[in-house]
Amino acid sequence: MKLDLAKLPMAEAVIGFLLVVLAVTFVAAFSAVDGGGGESPSTASPSPAATTPAASPGGSPTPGGGPIAVTMGDNFFDPKEITVPAGATVTFGLTNKGIAVHNMRVAGADNQYNSDDDAVSDPNLITAGQKATLTWEAPDAPGTYDFQCDFHLVDMKGTITVQ
Repeated sequence: MKLDLAKLPMAEAVIGFLLVVLAVTFVAAFSAVDGGGGESPSTASPSPAATTPAASPGGSPTPGGGPIAVTMGDNFFDPKEITVPAGATVTFGLTNKGIAVHNMRVAGADNQYNSDDDAVSDPNLITAGQKATLTWEAPDAPGTYDFQCDFHLVDMKGTITVQ
């Protein structure tokens, strides 16, 4: 006599339970990948003591104070062109809306990366949905300064114009 486990009530219950667990796991995994439609808690908050005004849609300071909002996606900065006043202490409020790890590094006064005068986001590794800040002392001399994501050097670049 051959025993068919699928015909036993207990086996049917176990198989049904496993199918439900598999379906819930599948839905949860895909919700986590696209952010699940909710906001992730931030681990870093913009500095309330920022001396540079908040960003307008073009990435330039506007009256009212606060950090300059910069969104990081896969693989871009928005905005990628920012204008700030000469000599200002600038705080950027960074949000990673991509799925990859990102950061923001602003070249120092020499406009060269990794020369001990760069400003780098805090934290340096900004995971999907995470927020961070970066505080940068704009040089007194007008000019254009570069910024980049250290993890996506080819695509994620931008400029800060100091006026």
